[in-house]
Amino acid sequence: MLYVSCAWVPATRKLGVRKMIDAVQRSVALKACRAYRTISLHSALFILILLSLDIRVKEAAWLHEVKREKDLGDTFVDQELAKPVYFSELPAHVPEIGFENVEELGSYTLDRLAVVGPHIYTDGSRIKGKVRAALTEWQDGEESCNSRSVLEVLTCSKTYHYLAHEARRDISEIVAESRAVRLFWVRAHAGIKGNERADELVRRADKTAADYDRFPLSYAKRVTRVASLEEWQEQYAEGSNGEIIKCFVLRVKQTYRVRQIDITSQLALTLTGHGGFSQYLFRFKLKDSLYCACNPTKI
Repeated sequence: MLYVSCAWVPATRKLGVRKMIDAVQRSVALKACRAYRTISLHSALFILILLSLDIRVKEAAWLHEVKREKDLGDTFVDQELAKPVYFSELPAHVPEIGFENVEELGSYTLDRLAVVGPHIYTDGSRIKGKVRAALTEWQDGEESCNSRSVLEVLTCSKTYHYLAHEARRDISEIVAESRAVRLFWVRAHAGIKGNERADELVRRADKTAADYDRFPLSYAKRVTRVASLEEWQEQYAEGSNGEIIKCFVLRVKQTYRVRQIDITSQLALTLTGHGGFSQYLFRFKLKDSLYCACNPTKI
């Protein structure tokens, strides 16, 4: 359904096209949620936690434009997409790189690891949606980083990240000169002066200009999904269908909690109100009264 969605996304604004898309998705959603055929499409999608196809088409088309680095208005101002390194640009021979976990860098540890040369401590943190990083060089040490995930990406030979590719290339050049590079993961706030100094410099990084402002595709997907959920919320709030399910959940973001629950047929009937209930049976003239038998004054 989403194939070449960027080409036919303008057609989703037409009412006739949206009706055809809704009919296709509704037939599948009804079988998946195991509810009565009389429920609305929005109720079925709400139970299954699925975006409507017209929103998904817009989302897929927008991501395609991001990959093409099209002008997206105020979404990503003066920023570029972080593209992966092409396979053809990877070197044929790459030295094997690994890292060790180090809790502290005392004299005993330095002697045991035979660490010689300069120490370069790095640190990074995510503050207010932005990542800040800093480094500090110390004598008689080795490069250490408190981000284990970064070291795992750096030491993986199959990574295609642009920054990891540059770092691995620099390490290869150093190794080619018969010099050694060793990486260590140091636990944060372990009392190591170099690491604490790097952490202090990170907090000052917000006062400097950004050195790297490219955004990954995962960030673009997250921004797109937030916009899609907002549009879904508007459709959900303004729609006249699914009044009973709105008694349980008011915002669509809360539906993600339902992922932890196994949606059974009985639960779907309860959430939609389309089942063996007095109000539902009275609606189709299958019962004389819409009130409950246990209390004739209440529905």
